[in-house]
Amino acid sequence: MEPRLACIFEDVEKESQGSKRNRLIGKHYFAGVYKKSEDLWEEVLEYIDVVYDEDYLEHIYIMGDGASWIKSGVDVLGAKCHFVLDKFHLNQAIMRAIGHLGDSVSDARKAIYDGIRSEDKKQSIQSLT
Repeated sequence: MEPRLACIFEDVEKESQGSKRNRLIGKHYFAGVYKKSEDLWEEVLEYIDVVYDEDYLEHIYIMGDGASWIKSGVDVLGAKCHFVLDKFHLNQAIMRAIGHLGDSVSDARKAIYDGIRSEDKKQSIQSLT
């Protein structure tokens, strides 16, 4: 058994105008020692059922480092749930993949992040139409 911590939140906003720091809106924490990781995700699901109208939830994202206990939440939380690698671990994976490029690392990294941002913008625009 290992201690587990999960935080659910509704949105992210800038701490203040011009700030690089963000703040989570509507956050709620789950923490404890669970025999099975599914027990944690069942507790999260129960909270979602009580607090939110699931008909209006378009997506539920689980963000983390890719550990199996984190990814197991996708199965428990259902079809609207998707796993997303968090920014720290995404950057770590990118740097591992391009680290051998030497002087070209910064150009490759910029190209990868530009591509990610471009795809994010496309998806945002598509969701508005």
